[in-house]
Amino acid sequence: MEPFAISHPGLKREENQDRLVVREFDKQTLLMAVADGMGGEAGGGLAAQIAIEAVQDFTPDLLAMEASFKKIYQAADRRVQEEIEKNLELEGMGTTLTAAYIENGITYWAHVGDSRLYLWRAGRLTQMTEDHTFVNSLVKDGTITQGEADVHPMQNILLHCIGCDPLEISSGRFKIFRGDLVLLSTDGLHHGVPEREIVSILRKEIGIRKKFEELIRAALKAGGQDNITIVGLTM
Repeated sequence: MEPFAISHPGLKREENQDRLVVREFDKQTLLMAVADGMGGEAGGGLAAQIAIEAVQDFTPDLLAMEASFKKIYQAADRRVQEEIEKNLELEGMGTTLTAAYIENGITYWAHVGDSRLYLWRAGRLTQMTEDHTFVNSLVKDGTITQGEADVHPMQNILLHCIGCDPLEISSGRFKIFRGDLVLLSTDGLHHGVPEREIVSILRKEIGIRKKFEELIRAALKAGGQDNITIVGLTM
């Protein structure tokens, strides 16, 4: 496995409130996660840091992976709520959290918010997670099209997050094979760069580092409206 991670504050934000972690257990086992904080200059970075610190304490149980993830997500949520109770100026802070644990050719994942987990396989990009946003709920019920969602003024309104009430976590698993790329991103990438352009970059016969660096450049060229974080590995 070849992991790589990169993060950039973008062109419009003074602070990078994204956080990430890549933790290698051995040559066949790895944990990675991204968190995108929200809630102002103080709150967003703090909430994302709390989430990533919780992930760093992750103890996997392959017989109960959903419960293992749920435990750390709930711990992060409690800590965010406790910080808000101590300082009411932090009211409204929260964070996305998307995590993937890879062991022996299987990716186990958990997710809340609008960061994303993708699988790149044989020239095809598949979004494995679902955005927990108000706008995506409108797409699902047929009120608007995906094209309308991409430019909707409320596309950043989250329905679920670490720090939101109630906390609702999505999770799942999928097999991975030699040549696959597992990719996590915050919305600074996928809200700025069209999927067709992401696919075009991933198709290039270059290493994971250069691919991710090109994705960052594409997001900046598109305006760099938000922090941009990409974490992934190739098999």
